[in-house]
Amino acid sequence: MSMIANFKFILPSKLEELKQKPQLIENFLYPDDDSIFNDHIDIDKAWEGIHFLLTGSNWEGGEPPLAYVVMGGVAIGDDIGYGPARYIEAQKVKEIYDAFKDITEEDLKNRFDPEKIKKAEIYPFASSCSNEDFDYLLGHFRSLKDFYKKTVEQGNAMLQYLN
Repeated sequence: MSMIANFKFILPSKLEELKQKPQLIENFLYPDDDSIFNDHIDIDKAWEGIHFLLTGSNWEGGEPPLAYVVMGGVAIGDDIGYGPARYIEAQKVKEIYDAFKDITEEDLKNRFDPEKIKKAEIYPFASSCSNEDFDYLLGHFRSLKDFYKKTVEQGNAMLQYLN
């Protein structure tokens, strides 16, 4: 089974409601209609690779705020696949975005080392990583950066979760 990283922006008022009733988080993340696609992205299995390019470590390490780009925040609710969802309040989303918004594609390319990625057993590249995998990570990094920008511009908070 794959571990897919998901990001969903949320109005700060709705986040406060979910913090009071965390048992509602799963219904919020997986609504019965298609509304999830209006405020949600996934970065497929690129999450730990992006984290590694930003921090130089696996998902458990790294210095904040870059360590929070992919899997930061505070746990909320029950396990929804691979642990609970995590929330980041709007001001913290802005702080995280400000920390990585100026990281360029060239910066990431300079940090990309297939051998280091394999040695660190970065998901999903533990057994195989090549220079061609950089484009996969870069495409998802671009999407994530754009999503953060949109979230900040709208003054929203964010939920992060793996499923």
